[in-house]
Amino acid sequence: MTDFFDIAPAEQVQRLEDAGRAALSRWKIENASLDLIKHRENA
Repeated sequence: MTDFFDIAPAEQVQRLEDAGRAALSRWKIENASLDLIKHRENA
Protein backbone atom coordinates (compact mmCIF):
# COMPACT_ATOMS: atom_id res chain seq x y z
CA MET A 1 0.00 0.00 0.00
CA THR A 2 1.27 3.46 -0.91
CA ASP A 3 1.68 6.00 1.86
CA PHE A 4 -1.04 8.62 1.43
CA PHE A 5 1.43 11.49 1.51
CA ASP A 6 3.54 9.93 -1.27
CA ILE A 7 0.76 10.15 -3.86
CA ALA A 8 -0.06 13.21 -5.95
CA PRO A 9 -2.35 15.81 -4.34
CA ALA A 10 -5.05 15.24 -6.98
CA GLU A 11 -5.09 11.52 -6.13
CA GLN A 12 -5.24 12.37 -2.41
CA VAL A 13 -8.30 14.54 -3.02
CA GLN A 14 -9.93 11.79 -5.10
CA ARG A 15 -9.35 9.24 -2.34
CA LEU A 16 -10.78 11.58 0.28
CA GLU A 17 -13.85 12.12 -1.90
CA ASP A 18 -14.24 8.36 -2.42
CA ALA A 19 -14.02 7.78 1.34
CA GLY A 20 -16.56 10.52 2.00
CA ARG A 21 -19.01 9.10 -0.51
CA ALA A 22 -18.58 5.61 0.94
CA ALA A 23 -19.31 6.96 4.43
CA LEU A 24 -22.42 8.80 3.23
CA SER A 25 -23.64 5.65 1.50
CA ARG A 26 -23.03 3.52 4.58
CA TRP A 27 -25.07 5.95 6.67
CA LYS A 28 -27.73 5.96 3.91
CA ILE A 29 -27.39 9.70 3.40
CA GLU A 30 -28.51 10.65 -0.09
CA ASN A 31 -28.22 13.83 -2.14
CA ALA A 32 -25.48 15.25 0.07
CA SER A 33 -22.67 17.34 -1.35
CA LEU A 34 -19.04 16.98 -0.38
CA ASP A 35 -16.96 20.13 -0.14
CA LEU A 36 -13.28 19.99 0.60
CA ILE A 37 -12.54 22.86 2.96
CA LYS A 38 -8.78 22.67 3.29
CA HIS A 39 -6.91 19.75 1.82
CA ARG A 40 -3.98 20.03 4.21
CA GLU A 41 -6.27 19.91 7.24
CA ASN A 42 -8.42 17.03 5.98
CA ALA A 43 -5.59 14.79 4.84
